[in-house]
Amino acid sequence: RNVHGHRSKELSPGLTYTPPFRPRCPVLWPPTKFPASGLEIPTAVAAHLSDGFLQLGIPYRVAIAPVGDKDLAGYWKVMLHDRTSNTPVSLNQVGYGVSQVLPIVGNVLGLHDQTILIQQPERHLHPKLQAELGSVLVTGMQQNRNQMIVETHSEALLLRLRRLIRWGQLKPDE
Repeated sequence: RNVHGHRSKELSPGLTYTPPFRPRCPVLWPPTKFPASGLEIPTAVAAHLSDGFLQLGIPYRVAIAPVGDKDLAGYWKVMLHDRTSNTPVSLNQVGYGVSQVLPIVGNVLGLHDQTILIQQPERHLHPKLQAELGSVLVTGMQQNRNQMIVETHSEALLLRLRRLIRWGQLKPDE
């Protein structure tokens, strides 16, 4: 069910865990990532990731496409495209923080009616991005009916949540 789980683990039905130590996101995803899915699921995943990146202020949209090489049949290639120039960029060519936030954004915006446990989502992110991630977490809670359990050391993320409560966009008991 969790198509974003290359760095996350579904502990039981309805419960997904994203650990604090996440390896760099691979450029190629194996056939087991989207088994017999056609293009519908990868396209939806790319859309969730692109929406999350836009909300975070990351200037890339995500594209997931089958690899054309017959030796890698069934593999999927993940590429980023600069939003202003449409220049393709490999995941290896962007900052480490992008690959760290990718599984979090994928789970938070791609899963529905789940409990999502996330440890240290702020790792390798600039404080401004940490704050924006707080808004993405709230979006995932409210639009996708997810419950979040987040362990963080980020003052920026916590201050964003407090600000959203003060503005009436998040209830204190949510």
